[in-house]
Amino acid sequence: MPERAGDSLTEDAVCPECGSTDITRIVYGLPTAETRARYAGEQVSFGGCLCFGDERDPQFACRRCHTRFGEVLPIFFLPDWVDE
Repeated sequence: MPERAGDSLTEDAVCPECGSTDITRIVYGLPTAETRARYAGEQVSFGGCLCFGDERDPQFACRRCHTRFGEVLPIFFLPDWVDE
């Protein structure tokens, strides 16, 4: 699994719209209490639970202008009741 936000995934990211480096990683999947606890205190954006596996699921979000961008690299979190 890729590293979490605040590490090498976001350190080099620059918003293509405004040039900001204040970037968060987008986490996709059902935002359960477990998922929120896992990222407590970290800067991430929740992308929702509908994932398409294409350009509609970008990797980063700009905190300044809210542009979503980057290579498609969704990270999915499934509820406990779903077999992985």
